[in-house]
Amino acid sequence: MPHDVFLPPRQLAERLGISLRTLERMRNSGAGPVFHRVSGGLRRGRVMYAERSVNEWLAQREFHSTVAHLTARG
Repeated sequence: MPHDVFLPPRQLAERLGISLRTLERMRNSGAGPVFHRVSGGLRRGRVMYAERSVNEWLAQREFHSTVAHLTARG
């Protein structure tokens, strides 16, 4: 079984084309991809993102038009 690839926040922000601060805001609000705290405890631990989880998060945000997006939200 292949191992997950983990991305640090800076690398993920660059990949998504957003600022590190925007990614932090998304993490704090729960709007961003699932993340892991891998050292230093639950509040201050180093944040990492599993590439698999990021890809799943992105797939949930895939749309063909803005009309479909508005309809899906109800």
